[in-house]
This record gives sequence, C-alpha cells and structure tokens, in this order.
Amino acid sequence: WLLGMPTETALAICSMIFGGVFEKLPKLRVAFAHGGGTFPSLIGRIEHGFESRPDLVAIHNNVNPRNYVGKFFIDSLAHDANVLEYLIKFMGADRIALGSDYPFPLGEDIPGKLIESMNFNDHIKEQLLSGSALEWLNMKKEKFKKNDVLFNMGDQSDKIFLIQKGLLNLPEINRTISKGEMLGEIGVMYANNKRTTSAVCLEDVDALTINRETLMTLYYQNPTFGLYLMQTIIKRLVDNYDAIKLEQV
Repeated sequence: WLLGMPTETALAICSMIFGGVFEKLPKLRVAFAHGGGTFPSLIGRIEHGFESRPDLVAIHNNVNPRNYVGKFFIDSLAHDANVLEYLIKFMGADRIALGSDYPFPLGEDIPGKLIESMNFNDHIKEQLLSGSALEWLNMKKEKFKKNDVLFNMGDQSDKIFLIQKGLLNLPEINRTISKGEMLGEIGVMYANNKRTTSAVCLEDVDALTINRETLMTLYYQNPTFGLYLMQTIIKRLVDNYDAIKLEQV
C-alpha cells in the first residue's frame, strides 16, 4: 500500500489514456488520488514509450499521453512541499483538489495543513482547498451583495443554492433562509421549472450553486443525497402550508 497504491494510480491513468477513454468520453470528469501517484514523475518515460513502441502502447489511442495532462484531476496529498509545487507546475492548481486519504491513516493530521503552510497566493490556496473540488463536482461558488435579487417568482428555475453565509428573504411565503439551508429545490424539481417565490439578500450572501442537470444526476445516483433532497422539499412544503394557515387565521 505504501508504494503499490501510487503505482496503481499511475496504471489507472495510463489505462484510461491508452484505452482511449478520454477520447470516447471527453466530458468525463475523473479524479485520481495520491497526487496522481507516480504518473507525474514518470510522464517522460510514458511519453517516450508511446513514441518508441506505438505497436504496444498506441494500439487503441494514437494521442500523445502528455496531451492529457490537465484533462483530469488529482488530489493534493503529496506530503512534501517540493512535490506539491511540482504538481501545481505540472497539472495547474485548477486540477488539484485537497486530499484527505480519509478514512485511512496516511492523510494529514489536519487536512490542508501543507497547502496553508505554502507560500502560495490566496487565489491558489482557495483553488486547492475548494475551487478544484467544486469544479469537479460541477458546482460553483457565487457571492451576492445585500439587496441583490437571486431570482423572482416565476423565473425559470435552473439551479439550487446551498447557503454558506448570509440571510435571504422569501417575501411571497414570509420566511428567511440562512447558512446551511438549501434554496430553489422546489422550482428545479417541479415539472414546469418555475420559481415558486422570490429571493432577496438581507445581507451579503455566499452560496454554492448546483445546476439542474448535476442535481438530477446526484439525485438518481446517490440515494443519501436523494433522501436529503426529498426531506428538504417535504419540510419546505409543510412550512409553507403552516405559514399560509397562520395568515388565514
């Protein structure tokens, strides 16, 4: 596991390259552990093998393996400052996401400690700690100012919001949404995809957004997320119903 797993990671990357997987599925987002294993340090040997023995290596794909650098993601768990700097130069910070090795014992005692200790600018640190992972998940981090309108009632509903910071008002149903809550899920899941209320920022707001296509993929492929989404929608409907009853009293 100490040496074998990083080597197997490189083998997995090469198998996908030489097998033509990235050519057949160009939109596929794949992330590899162990900082890409031995692949980054062996890229010269791998490329030379491709060029000198295409009869063995380029049978199913005749594209140079170096062309795929930056076409997939790796984690940051290199355990060495010099190696992490090389990986950033090799792959780009936007293709490296924080690695934890959870639940196995080779992770950092404090995940992200190496990244935080490095002399990187804030943009690179944020990219490594969260930005690359969000891109891999097809999620975005968005910021809104006080009094900004996220959407109006009846607007096309194309994404949900996971609130990280701030407070929002939903005037049509007389409720507020704050940190840790989800917003917009009813409009996205409902057949006509229309917003069922407006959303106005009462404070500066940070939110993660997930588009409808990604949301539906998560819903069908991840039962835990699907259950959480259904529970959230049911609770929102019950709360809205209770609010309407109170207004009628």
